[in-house]
Amino acid sequence: MAKKVLKIVGRALVACLCVAIIGCARARRVVPEPRVVVRVMIIGRSVEGRDLVAHQVGSEGATVLVIGSIHGNEPAGAMLCKEIIRRIDPLQWQAPRVIVIPEANPDGLADGRRTNARGIDINRNFPAASFRYSIGGASGALSEPESRAIHDMMLTFKPDLILSIHQPLEVVDYDGPASEPARMLAARSGLPLHRLGARAGSLGSWAGVDLGIPVITLELPRGVERDGAEALWQAYGLPIMQMLAETAPDSK
Repeated sequence: MAKKVLKIVGRALVACLCVAIIGCARARRVVPEPRVVVRVMIIGRSVEGRDLVAHQVGSEGATVLVIGSIHGNEPAGAMLCKEIIRRIDPLQWQAPRVIVIPEANPDGLADGRRTNARGIDINRNFPAASFRYSIGGASGALSEPESRAIHDMMLTFKPDLILSIHQPLEVVDYDGPASEPARMLAARSGLPLHRLGARAGSLGSWAGVDLGIPVITLELPRGVERDGAEALWQAYGLPIMQMLAETAPDSK
């Protein structure tokens, strides 16, 4: 009698186990598998010790680097970058690989100041042939931890396209071979395409002019951050993502 009970219990356990395995397999099938990689990286620290954070979506193909608020008194860049990170769907986004640095100058952003905590304009501190000590810092190019972090990030990931978001000139500018994506972004955003010229020691001067990497500078209107994140996304975030999806160059 006891043997019969054990057999019945054993068969019931096996049946339950099979149901559980089949159920798990079915559950796994209905959960979509991510097609891209999502990473959050601390790429350095500011003069005052704030983290410099980069968000990566995607792991293959062309690489696009998006930089916000390298000037701390231009807060719309950080707001728009954070909205891009929030809105991009890793289950749907396939290409290109996008790396976003929302706050390239977190100390300046915290204080509403153009420069970093040492009074250096980070966007004049890159090792461009045009670097000038008088405006880029007496200690020389890459003297600042913020510019070094961006520099090292670029050497590691070798971006095929760079988008730097600024204020307040209300234009789309570009350096290097970026005319096609810049024209598309201008058309989609409603901002005019206007060449401002690379500034000494700037990211555009170093990456665009010296290295030949396409660099787009998106100059948003003054005070546009007061319209809120949703308005920024609709006016500029969507055009950025459409431009990236349609014109991102092939990886090197």
